[in-house]
Amino acid sequence: MDSPHFDSMFALTIGPLSMPARAAMDQCDRLNIRYVQWSANYPGMRPRDLDGSARRDLLASLRRRTLAPAGIDLWIPLDHFTENEHSERAAEALLATIILAEDLGGIPISTAFPANDSTQHILDVIQSEAHRRGVVIADHNTKATPQSLPALKIGIDPAAVIACGDNPSSAVVDAGRNCKSARISDLLTSGTRGPIGRPDGQLDVQAYRAALAAIEYDQPVVVDCRGWIDHWNGIRQSLHTWGNAAPVF
Repeated sequence: MDSPHFDSMFALTIGPLSMPARAAMDQCDRLNIRYVQWSANYPGMRPRDLDGSARRDLLASLRRRTLAPAGIDLWIPLDHFTENEHSERAAEALLATIILAEDLGGIPISTAFPANDSTQHILDVIQSEAHRRGVVIADHNTKATPQSLPALKIGIDPAAVIACGDNPSSAVVDAGRNCKSARISDLLTSGTRGPIGRPDGQLDVQAYRAALAAIEYDQPVVVDCRGWIDHWNGIRQSLHTWGNAAPVF
């Protein structure tokens, strides 16, 4: 994948959208969003649903629309990594997603791991396989810290960071070049997730952009519409707000 400038290149999470994947791609094309943030839980598009031929067809469908995959979301409840009845299945789902990410061009995977040592044996297996296949995993646990593992990095979701009482701009700076997935999202004063640019939002967009510029973030920013009430108006508003924020040079 090329390394676009984050100011002008966006990816859209299609997992939360209630429409077929290819219809979501068409909407991305209409909005001039050139990257798609895939979901490993998307109906009909899960790793187990896509054989080799289907994966090649998916890439061809993206290319026809001048789109490219930016990454894959795989949100697994944190306790599934620690509970015996779920841990094996959680690991298998992540390993299958690593293979899909490799087949789609070595794109990063966004997930979240428990912030304790109880799952270290799972992390060792997962990161080893990801490294072997040239795939990076961006951990979105807000308590995650950069590790010395080559395939395990940091993801920043401003809404989640704010919900924990922390500052997204500071989180970006702390992650530095270990930040491999930066998202556009906000936590509204009502306590719900929403787009940026609303008067009841809490994200300092200019400071967040400045932090990304400071670490030389070189990936598309991911417009993350999970939990939004009005997806498409929120997406348009977020793109407008981001594009009209003061330059950070």
